[in-house]
Amino acid sequence: KQCQVGVLPLGTGNDLARVLGWGSAFDDDAHLPQVLERYEKAGTKMLDRWSIMTFERSISVPCRKMSTSQVDAGLSVSMVHQYEDNVYSHLTNIMQSDQDTIVISSA
Repeated sequence: KQCQVGVLPLGTGNDLARVLGWGSAFDDDAHLPQVLERYEKAGTKMLDRWSIMTFERSISVPCRKMSTSQVDAGLSVSMVHQYEDNVYSHLTNIMQSDQDTIVISSA
């Protein structure tokens, strides 16, 4: 049997992955069954180090016409959403693939 195990740290998780030693090669195939068994029994731990505090306050915002830069910002938001959709699709393709060639060519 073959399996693919991977840690895909995204965003600030890259620093955490580096500190925990993830991402290095696993050269010792003799211990692979024990590693996989530990993965199966492992629990989930929340590692997010961020918190967000919100509060409400009233501010007065003057009404004005939309400027060209605001229209451009709307286009940028659209481009960001398209990029996020592409990343999601790409990662889903990698994680659901049983074919080594798809995973390797996606790297």
